[in-house]
Amino acid sequence: MRRYLIIFTLFLAAKAAFAAPSEPTIRVAVVNTPASVTIEADGGGLLQINDAASRSVSKGRIATIVAGGESGLRVNGRASGTKEVVIQSKAEIFRIGTRTFRGTLRAVQNGNRIIVVDDIPIETYLVGLINSEISSSWPAEAIKAQAVAARTYAMNQTDRIRRARPDSSYDMESTMMDQVYDGAHREEAHVYRIVEATRGQVLKKNGAIFPAFYHSCCGGMTEHAHNVWSDAEGSPPVEDRYCERSPKRLWSYKLSRAEFQKLLAAANVTMSSITSITTVPLFDSPRVDTVVVETTSGTQNVKATELRKILGYANVKSTWFEVNLAGKDIVFNGRGYGHGVGMCQLGAKGMAEEGHAYTDILKFYYPDAEIVTIY
Repeated sequence: MRRYLIIFTLFLAAKAAFAAPSEPTIRVAVVNTPASVTIEADGGGLLQINDAASRSVSKGRIATIVAGGESGLRVNGRASGTKEVVIQSKAEIFRIGTRTFRGTLRAVQNGNRIIVVDDIPIETYLVGLINSEISSSWPAEAIKAQAVAARTYAMNQTDRIRRARPDSSYDMESTMMDQVYDGAHREEAHVYRIVEATRGQVLKKNGAIFPAFYHSCCGGMTEHAHNVWSDAEGSPPVEDRYCERSPKRLWSYKLSRAEFQKLLAAANVTMSSITSITTVPLFDSPRVDTVVVETTSGTQNVKATELRKILGYANVKSTWFEVNLAGKDIVFNGRGYGHGVGMCQLGAKGMAEEGHAYTDILKFYYPDAEIVTIY
């Protein structure tokens, strides 16, 4: 009998050792605000606010947290003696203004600002992300493709940050700087079922999870990652007809020469009167590398990626454009929306509408990757 107990114990130990990894929790910075933030337990209940050593700081339905300088955070007027507090609730859902969040929140003082970090299971995060990045009304196969790409990006980013910056309090922004995540109020039940169908699936290249970049609309061709981020590696570009019906495929933006100069001056790019403006294309892409501005006092070269940032990403929607002088104005005419690397979201929608499965969509936009289930 003893022998069988030993064998059974070893069996259980081996089973545990080879069990599938559990669903990871990621850390998303959902609020970055000066001075103070108010957090409420949504639907009633109480908030339990502890310091990093699990000592109670405050308990109540609402917590107003204020950056207190060197003395740390103040919670409901009480000094916490720490620059990070953990906010929990049995209901596990919190309200900050008009937004709600699941999981566990942390308020971190960063100078005179407060960063609220949502520690959230990745699958829950993805359900809220769908209506933030695309739309729950899109075909299910497009939503699945978005879920796999977003899961892959999140897993890669989390690993990269925790290795490179182990003291960082969060892994990702909740804005377009990483992935747009508005919160739990964007969740829908049918999206949960669609995301669940891809549970644990990520894209790998050469056996490794990579940053599966994506964007709104490529305009007809995706882009090399190295043309956007000098040290980035992405999938090879593909010609894409699937976003041809998108209203974001073509765009135009006009502003006065004076406004153009003012915006560049605010970014420390000063210039005199403009006499001409031209572009230098990338050698391996139809997109623009550099904008050349001739002035009465010389020539100014501005990288197209930097110009998008200066003039506004919602104005100069991509670096695939032509630019001309038109009297006192400068006119941009372009194609696509976003950096153009990886999956074209509106192209994915077009593929799904034509009957392609999410696996086909991912293979089209990431042709050198494979889909792998990791948990």
